[in-house]
Amino acid sequence: MSAKNVLKYFENIDTEEKAYWLGFLYADGSVSSKEDKIELGLAEKDLHHIEKFKQALNLSNKISYREATKSYRISFRSQSCKADLIKQGCVPKKSLILKFPSEQQVTFYLIRHFIRGYFDGDGWFTNTPDCFQIGIIGTEDFIKGFLQVVENINKTNKIFDVHRKDGAKRYVFSAYQDVLNFLNWIYKDASVYLDRKYEHYLDFIDN
Repeated sequence: MSAKNVLKYFENIDTEEKAYWLGFLYADGSVSSKEDKIELGLAEKDLHHIEKFKQALNLSNKISYREATKSYRISFRSQSCKADLIKQGCVPKKSLILKFPSEQQVTFYLIRHFIRGYFDGDGWFTNTPDCFQIGIIGTEDFIKGFLQVVENINKTNKIFDVHRKDGAKRYVFSAYQDVLNFLNWIYKDASVYLDRKYEHYLDFIDN
């Protein structure tokens, strides 16, 4: 991908990779409201994932480390990329207003890759003797859109308040077959994912 094309990466969400990274930015990315800046920051254990993002967009920007938060981040400036991300629903100050993407933003045949990206950023999978569940966190609008997509995969729809100032909700399902169906759906033939969650999935189906 040429440097010129980097700025158009999110213009059309027409590949698995683009859908995945859009979902991940919905969860963990930041689009500045005042500057033409896009930023992604993750805990130090996920440095390799930021390196994947940098490679996908063919960025030359440096990945920086923040000692205070034990995290890595990368940021870049692009007016056109910012405009495209907003067009695709990844808006500034999104924690209170984020909506699930429309069919025009992410077509149905790519939506599971988008959801995998979002799940890698704002989801969890717990498999211990004391707790067995999958969940995501987001706005009520986002979670309701998510439920419409996965309604044929799981049947135990539960939305809970998170008791945060931003009014976030969390969605949890814990029936074994529902968890298995969801994980198999998002990971089938996947080529991009957060390694540690994918390894957790492999351990789950192997054991």
